[in-house]
Amino acid sequence: MATGGLHVDTSDEIFDFTCSPCAEQNKNREAVRYCVECQDYYCQSCTDMHKMFPAMRGHKLLNKADFNSSSHQQNLPQVPTERCNVHKTKVIDMYCRDHDEVCCTSCVAENHRPCSSVTSITDVVKQREETERDVETLIQEFSSLKKVCLQIKSGGDESMSKIDLAKEMAYEAIKHNRKELETVLDQLENTSRKQVEHEHRRLSNQHVEAKQKAMELENRLTKRISSLQSSTSNKAQQFVSEKLGLKDLAEISEIANTILKDTMTCFEFATDYPSIRQSLLEIESLGEIKRHGQCLFGPMNTLYEVKA
Repeated sequence: MATGGLHVDTSDEIFDFTCSPCAEQNKNREAVRYCVECQDYYCQSCTDMHKMFPAMRGHKLLNKADFNSSSHQQNLPQVPTERCNVHKTKVIDMYCRDHDEVCCTSCVAENHRPCSSVTSITDVVKQREETERDVETLIQEFSSLKKVCLQIKSGGDESMSKIDLAKEMAYEAIKHNRKELETVLDQLENTSRKQVEHEHRRLSNQHVEAKQKAMELENRLTKRISSLQSSTSNKAQQFVSEKLGLKDLAEISEIANTILKDTMTCFEFATDYPSIRQSLLEIESLGEIKRHGQCLFGPMNTLYEVKA
């Protein structure tokens, strides 16, 4: 803070205002400048040093004539000292009423050229009456919000424990669902096997019956051939054998063609795998994530409708 008024040290020199940095080093030097932002007095040497730092080049330095009265502290202009977050070397000393936003001169040039009500904060403070929001009230609001942050921090470990537990429970549910799907697939496999077994048995029995029928037809044909061969010496019997043979030939030929057609029949299992696979590919996962809000700051009065 500024060091003003009469100051006397071992040098016996008396100055109206002494250099603040020098005074901290037990040196007695007369102040020739006052920095509004730093609120310190500087001798010429410290003033030169002050100007060397880029961050301080924008500070407002008052000449000695501007603070040489006993009421200098009351007459000194009140200016902001906080730096702009965007333009680090600039002081936030402007106010835009259009946006209700404080900023530095560089911000004004970049973002507030079209604004019609941009003034210096010093002028705003001079003209402003009582503030709309009491500082103490604002501090209380900040304090209340700080308590909320503390609640979040203190409840973080408990929340993480619940989140970790939710993760393990989700993994168990996924594992259980996987087993359930495997059970369903096993059932589908068993049903498919039964279908194949049933068709295989049916066709196998059909082939056995066809083979037996073929043997019976073969015996009938053998007898007809023998009857025809033995009737050559008896024209009457030969005529009968020919007629009966033609009849048997037509009948056996029809039966044999039918049996032959049936014995040429086979089967295949037309799998539904492509459609099943496509259905599974269209599903992104075995479920979905649903968030459940936790009440951190007291009970809520909202009514909820239970859907499921």
